[in-house]
Parts: sequence; structure tokens; C-alpha cells
Amino acid sequence: MSKLSVIIPVRNEGEKLDQVLKEVFMLHPYEVITVINGSTDRSREIAESHDCVVLYYENPLGHDIGRAIGAYFSKGDILLFMDGDMVIPYQDLIPFIETIENGADIALNNLEGLLMEPHRPHSISILKKALNEMYEAPELTINSLVAIPHSISRDALKKIGWHILAIPPLAQGKAIKEQLDIITPKYLDVIALNKVRPELHLNISTDTPYVPLENIIIGDHLSAIHYLIKLKGERAGFADYRDREFINQFKTHKKKRQKKKSAIICDENNAPLTQISMHIQRLKEAASDEIIVVTYDEDKEKSAALLREGAYVIPLNKSLGPCITRSIGAFYSSGEVVLFTDPLQAFSTEDYQMIFKELDAGADIALIDQSASLDDNPIGLQCTMHYLLNILLSQPTLWNNSIYSFPHAIRRTVINDIGYDSLAIPPLAQTKAFMNHYKLIPIQTSVKKTALPDNKENEVFIGDHVEAIAWFLSKTNERGAFSAGGKNYKAVHELVKKTPQASSFMSMIKTFFKFNE
Repeated sequence: MSKLSVIIPVRNEGEKLDQVLKEVFMLHPYEVITVINGSTDRSREIAESHDCVVLYYENPLGHDIGRAIGAYFSKGDILLFMDGDMVIPYQDLIPFIETIENGADIALNNLEGLLMEPHRPHSISILKKALNEMYEAPELTINSLVAIPHSISRDALKKIGWHILAIPPLAQGKAIKEQLDIITPKYLDVIALNKVRPELHLNISTDTPYVPLENIIIGDHLSAIHYLIKLKGERAGFADYRDREFINQFKTHKKKRQKKKSAIICDENNAPLTQISMHIQRLKEAASDEIIVVTYDEDKEKSAALLREGAYVIPLNKSLGPCITRSIGAFYSSGEVVLFTDPLQAFSTEDYQMIFKELDAGADIALIDQSASLDDNPIGLQCTMHYLLNILLSQPTLWNNSIYSFPHAIRRTVINDIGYDSLAIPPLAQTKAFMNHYKLIPIQTSVKKTALPDNKENEVFIGDHVEAIAWFLSKTNERGAFSAGGKNYKAVHELVKKTPQASSFMSMIKTFFKFNE
């Protein structure tokens, strides 16, 4: 018979803790560990009255530190993690125990159904889904060690490291990398049960668009992405298929500008002549002063026909990889504003006119608003990664809008600043633009979405976003400058000194958060 350890961080949970513990003890656990921290109510007294193991800390430990400390002191074969403010009937907790008894390493609360609800997904759901994609475990969707209840086997805890539980997304990543068997046996609506704490859930500070809990969880996910990048490189091992040496030619280009509006038709998929001709006509009607077609198509008759229609043609004799046509076209164009489009998609003259008009009005980057795609259930990979990047850049109101998608237009001053080479990795270009405080404006049109990439391009697509995040982290820190919310890593470090195998992780944490022993 497996021994069950139940771990419950507690901070001022006197209102519900008694009920929580009554349900937990119906499971006949080997031990119930309560990590009482920063409590000023009767929480400690209540825990002691139930014969719990009480780990008492006078001051708050911060988000998730109690989980790690409870795990360190636990002795059971199965560890069940709960919160002290959520009364969950014991029958609903049994599947999380039985799943581990049946051989799984981790049992998670199955929250996948949240993606089917009739509203746009919350930022936290996007973070979870994107992290699972980057760790190549898309089948987990938004299921994560961030959410409770969940359970872990003793063997899995040893492989993850008890101290890593202080940053649940990082623990999730390590579990995936260790190829642990992660099961989602049951859905429990913990959102409805969650106690609203104004200091965590409601109060938005002046320097962030997020409530404190979001800041903490975003930073935690960035720590997990940072770990992946350190492990596998700036693209986390995702393929590229681009000719990087060719891209590196396009750094800076000081050229006298003679045109006001340039348009680049990126013909990467050898569009029919009729399609490109249609866009040339519409771009002319939208008052483009210069139209350039960058193409991989070696059809000389097609190029000659495009020249007769008044377009400049840059024929490339081989495929150089996705999006490089953007860098080439922008480099050789003469306009102070550069519009990029795809000839295989149905954009109208009015779409192009609206984009140019937005830049005339002062925008630095303008594109067609595709946020309606977030109303699809469930959302796809493209929406997820686009939205993730905007969340990390503290631009959540931009939803999933991205210069990865066509059409969009960028001021020459922005291109000169971020570099022509950046345009070949659109998420990186977008990240650099935001970090340099340029303004992106989405425009409402009839166009709702662009084509999704195929499987090969999916790999490049994810890698491009990881590369952008890697650059972002290099300019901030491993949490992207997001707050850790007062996590008391010192308390964990005191225990790490007794656990030699955990020392390398805590050495990194200690250096980053600049605390002394």
C-alpha cells in the first residue's frame, strides 16, 4: 500500500482550512503537511488540531515556495498538492492518487475543456499551452503543474528535484524532458473555488498591464523557456531552413529615399501570374509608388510580364528559407513606408489603403487585425504563439496580432533601427520594435485570418518565436524582468544546503536574485 503525503501551503486560510482538512483526512493519508506562512489568523491552530505536520514560517514565503518546502519534508510514495482555501470532496481527489498507484509519474488536473469555452483564452492558458508546444508535448494542451490539485510519485520528484517545484512551469518542463508519464485523470473546477485575493488577483500596478499573480506566472514560464534555451540553444532545437549567411548581408543600407510608399510582394510559393497581377493592380490603386516582386519562381516569361506591369522583379535562383524575401525586398526598396504582402491571399485595395492610411496617421507598424481567430475553439498553434509573444512583451491588448501575418507595413525608420536581417524572423523583428517603443496598430477589415503553416513550417514557426524570446531574455533577465512576487528563495536555499544535488540550481537562483546565505 502506497503512503500518501498531502502538501498544503497555507496563508490565512482559517475560513476554509478546517473543511479542507476534513476532506483530506478521509483519504487516510500517511501525513498531511501544512506549510503555514505569513498567517495572522487561526490557520496554525486549526492545522495542529488535525494532527497535521506543521511547518511554520512567520513571514510569507511567496507563491509556490510552500510546495517545494512541503515536498522536501515529505516521506510518502505519492505526493498530493492542494491549496488551503479550496474545499474539494475527497472522492474527487482519489483519481489523482490511483493514477500514480497505477504507474503514472504525474497526475494533473485536466483543464483542457477551458479552451472550448465561449470566450477568448486567458493569458495563463496561453502560457501553459505555448510552453507545452515548445517542450514538444502539445498533447498536454494547457494542463500543467501550475494548477492544483496534482500528484507526483516519489521517483518523479527525485528526477524533477523538489526545489524546482518553487517554479512550477520549470518543473513541468523538466518532467517532460525526463519523459515522465504525465496523465490527466479528472477535471476539477478550481477556478470557481479559488479565493480572490486583491493583492494577487485584482490590483494592477502602474508599470504593468497585469495583476501581480499574472506577473509571477509569466515570469515563471519565462524561467522555464530560459532553461530550455540554455539546454538546446536559442531556437530550443527547432529547425530553421534559412540561409543565415545570406540573411546576415542585410544589416544596414543607407540609400537615398525617392519614394513614399513601397510594396513588397513576397512570392515564396510561386503564385500564378494572374494572382500577382491582381495584387499589383490593387497596390497601384492603393497609391503604392513602387512595387517589388521577390520570387523563387524561375519562369522568365512570368518575370517579363510582371516587369511590363510596372513591378520590379528580384528573381532568386534558389529557396533561401521562409521570410527572407521580406529582408531582400525591404533592402532594395526606396519607400519611407514599406508594405509586405502575399500574392496567394485575398487582400483588397481597401485593405492596402487602410494600412497605408494608419502609417500616415502616425503608426510605426500597421497590420490587419486577426484577433477574431482567438474566438475559434480550440485555438491553434499560430494564434497561441502570436498571442504568447505579445503577452511576454506586455502588449496583451494586441491579442494574437503579428507581423508574421500578411499584409503589414513598417516605417523605414523602424526597419533601419531593428535591421533588415530581423525581418526574416518576424517575431524577432516584432520584439525588437516593441523593445524600442515603436507603436503597432491593428486595423479592422473583412480579412479574419491567414493560412496556417504546414507541419514542416510549424517547426520553423515555433523556433522563430523561441528565438525572439531568447533575444528578449538577453536584453532583460531570465524572467523577462517580471516580478517573482516576493518568492523567498532563501528559505529553499537553506534546505538546499542539506541536499547537494540541488546546489547548482539554487546557485543560479541565488545569483539572479542577489541574496546572501
